[in-house]
Amino acid sequence: MTISEGKAKDKILLYAIEHEENGFVAASELAKKVFGDGLNIDEVTLLIKKISNSRDEIATTQFGELNSYICATGLTQRFLDQGGYEQLEIEEQAEVEEQKQHQNIQIELAQTTIEANRLNTRNSKFNRFTTIINILIGLINVGLLLYQLFR
Repeated sequence: MTISEGKAKDKILLYAIEHEENGFVAASELAKKVFGDGLNIDEVTLLIKKISNSRDEIATTQFGELNSYICATGLTQRFLDQGGYEQLEIEEQAEVEEQKQHQNIQIELAQTTIEANRLNTRNSKFNRFTTIINILIGLINVGLLLYQLFR
């Protein structure tokens, strides 16, 4: 069973809240008691570093030579109540999917415009003005597509 990074981070924060009275929780303890064979100490340490770098004051962290530690703050429970890292992952995936759909629509539009220009060029040999306008529209569409892709 594979656990998502967001869910793993949320489990770490939840365990830190549950053991808040003990102070800092060690990565080795998290690896054994929360993840069992799922994650090793180095993977838990990496997740703690990511928690430390991703949001202000969600948790207090300390890093030693042999172990890393995490402690819940007053904002940890509120963050989890709002969906935690799992919710952030869902929102991020939805945004990526929306961008892909938008890019696909732009590509389709550009292809349609290019095909229309190709047909127009064949059918209107004598109407160069119309052809030039259609080519310019196609180029504008391609430019807009490139703008959307690199924005």
